Amino acid sequence: MKTLVLLITLFTAPYLLAKTLTIGSAPLNPPFETLASQPNHFFGFDIDLMIEICKRINLQCDFIPMPFDNLFSSIQERKIDLAIAAITITPAREAEFLFSLPYLESNGHFLALRKSAINTPEEIAGKKSRRAQRNPLRRFGKAII
Repeated sequence: MKTLVLLITLFTAPYLLAKTLTIGSAPLNPPFETLASQPNHFFGFDIDLMIEICKRINLQCDFIPMPFDNLFSSIQERKIDLAIAAITITPAREAEFLFSLPYLESNGHFLALRKSAINTPEEIAGKKSRRAQRNPLRRFGKAII
């Protein structure tokens, strides 16, 4: 127990002494995060959540827009203190990063235009698709396509 308290203290002390929490966020991820017309001004569910957390721990939130694929490397390079972007928790990510408790169940979907001939996952075979490079759902897309 003493070791746990020591570890928590060591990892949280720098943030408790800081006045600002630098948060990386993907600017095009509605309804979780969306970049407003003003520079570095976000809105969305994740943003509201972080603003409330910052209020409760008496810190200023400083949101930095970046592509989703850059969030993890930015944490490793200490360019940001944390990231929020509807991040899916995977075993590989848990081995490298600390996560909060999950607050949303994630269900991936494929989208196509209504006038598209695609009606089943099998009909996606041979078609082009787009997904974030580090998205854990990409393996399902590769399996189908």
